[in-house]
Amino acid sequence: MTDKPEGLQNPSGGWFPPVKINNPYERGDPFHAYFNAFGAVVGLISADLAAFLWYADTGSAAQGALVGYIAGKAGTDPFGNNFTQGTNLVGGGGMANPMTATNDLIKGGAAGTPQRLPGPTADGQFLGRQAGALGWFATGGGMTNPMTATGDTIYSADNAGTPARLAIGPAGDVLGISGGLPAWVTLATGAAVLPFKVLVPSGDQTGATDYANFVAAQNALPNGGIIIMAPGAFYTSNQWTLKAQTTAGTAGGGPVCLWASPATVLYGVGTFLTGVINYHRTSGYGAQFNSPADPSAGFIHGGLVIDGTFATGNSWGLDVGDGRGWQIDVTCQNFSGAGQGGLKIVNRTFWTEKSWFRAQLYNNTTAALLTTVTSSDHSNEYNEYEFTIFCNQNQQGIVSDSVNQGGSRITIRGNMCQTTATVLPPTGNVAALSIVKTFSGSPQSRWYFGQIWIKVEFNLTAQYPTGTIAPYGLYSDGIGYVGQCMGFIGHSLTNSVWNGAEFSFTGGIAGDTGLSQLAPTAAGGTSASAPAFPGFGVVMANTGPDQLVCVSGGGTTGISVNGQATGLTSGAFFVKAGGSITVNGAGAAPAYNWIGAEQMSY
Repeated sequence: MTDKPEGLQNPSGGWFPPVKINNPYERGDPFHAYFNAFGAVVGLISADLAAFLWYADTGSAAQGALVGYIAGKAGTDPFGNNFTQGTNLVGGGGMANPMTATNDLIKGGAAGTPQRLPGPTADGQFLGRQAGALGWFATGGGMTNPMTATGDTIYSADNAGTPARLAIGPAGDVLGISGGLPAWVTLATGAAVLPFKVLVPSGDQTGATDYANFVAAQNALPNGGIIIMAPGAFYTSNQWTLKAQTTAGTAGGGPVCLWASPATVLYGVGTFLTGVINYHRTSGYGAQFNSPADPSAGFIHGGLVIDGTFATGNSWGLDVGDGRGWQIDVTCQNFSGAGQGGLKIVNRTFWTEKSWFRAQLYNNTTAALLTTVTSSDHSNEYNEYEFTIFCNQNQQGIVSDSVNQGGSRITIRGNMCQTTATVLPPTGNVAALSIVKTFSGSPQSRWYFGQIWIKVEFNLTAQYPTGTIAPYGLYSDGIGYVGQCMGFIGHSLTNSVWNGAEFSFTGGIAGDTGLSQLAPTAAGGTSASAPAFPGFGVVMANTGPDQLVCVSGGGTTGISVNGQATGLTSGAFFVKAGGSITVNGAGAAPAYNWIGAEQMSY
């Protein structure tokens, strides 16, 4: 049956190269055979039958059983095994196939015994494991979905992780906790009250909807909190009366505050005599000493823009005051009608002190007004003001009217264009800073023991075909005054007019000889002319800017500055704003002259 050489061995232990063996059961070419190391056939190839057959390797010379085959035609092998056309495994070491239906799978049983895993019974099932066995399950793991409606959520109902349904809550509710489980709660009355509300522009340009939303948001903060305004355009047809205290009384409740950004614009639609936003305490603090600390007033942060494009009448953008600790950061713009203004800081109930006001003030008939309407208190002490202004034709800058700015610091930067005047004075006496007194209930109007910092640029623009005269740098009605202050004043506007009021200011003055060349008067004011010699032994106070006082000759026997003897009888003496000089002696008056010492411009 075979022509394999007798006793041929494979030293490597592998199959021999194929040799021909005759097949007594088939005509045609013999099979090409492969042997194991002991001469047993392990593989046959037949060209006539296009077949490859393989046999179990017994590890000995004993012939192994037919394991499988790939055959182009049916036939019989040299050992009498019949095979059919196709591919098949037969006995002798092959795994028994446990699958019996479409989509069946094979899984391992005990000791790896192949077992049938029936296919899925429905669409959407997933292969998974439960109770230690493989199987087909809905939604990938066997958990029953408790959700039944849009907006439902799932939460754990117990420590075992049992899934439960939480239906969606009403509009405006927030996710909180009730009875130890998740629940939707109402901010105003629910188990959880968050200290903020978020407003989104409605797009209603009548102003009704945004106003109603604001009122609802503020009412939902009964103890104070923050209203966050999303970017976009808001409109209001009614004043936003923002609560600086949520309950009446000296202590009051916490304030309601606003947080926005320069991308958030609030348009007033209509007339707002006391502000598109009105923000005041309604109760004073009472005794300040030997008492608990006064509660701080509120804030508007982020640069909210309050716009007067659609405002009518004598409207103002923001009306704020009464209390301490205000923190205001806003832009007020386009309140450009007759009698309108951007920012009004006003005492309506009591004083406004120890606060921070930062504002960009663009295109307003009056950029800002610092004032009082109550006779009980005119104090604006210890405040910080930082203003950027842009004033169109005949628009007023910053006005401090009938208030005491003791210890306060103001910074004014920006631009002002020409008034309609072609000769002095500027139309309406407009100025970068005016200190005046128009309220009879106030005892004074002054900037006292404080700081003034100003840099304002004049722009003569062809966009206004009439007028050439710039606004004043500073203006006083002769009652409002600056007392013992410091800082820097520089501008390219018209020289200031001070109308004889005190201006005891130390620091640099650039571009304004109307201030730098003021001299004191014996009456405690100022004049453009140097004072006459007051007489020997008379204390002459410097109620103007820093000065050099030149004294020589006459019957002078000694000169004192600020009450201290100099040991000299002549010379040039520096007398700071608020200081004094006394010339002692008898007989003929000396040569006596005052020269301003603050001018910085060429």
